[in-house]
Amino acid sequence: MGYGQLASFKASVMQNFPSAREDFALIISRMFNEAIGIYRTRIFETFSPIYWINCLIFLPKKSFGYLGLSQESIIIKVLQCFWWISTPIIIAFRTKITDYVLSLLNL
Repeated sequence: MGYGQLASFKASVMQNFPSAREDFALIISRMFNEAIGIYRTRIFETFSPIYWINCLIFLPKKSFGYLGLSQESIIIKVLQCFWWISTPIIIAFRTKITDYVLSLLNL
């Protein structure tokens, strides 16, 4: 940076958002275009029944992925299998489970 000195650093584009520098302006413009594309895709996903069915089938995997955990972990796979087994059982015996819980609450 002058006088035979060299500086190396990382600059965050988002922390320097209202910047008049041309190189930051190009990167910020590209980031906004990418964000617009991502949100447009997600808006269309919310109206798709296939998206919601997929979310319901893979609820544990999606939930832990949302929390930032690895979706390929063995614990996630075990919980996913438990979800697939327990959900039909809960649906089939919904009234009996409800009656049992209510009888426990009346004690």
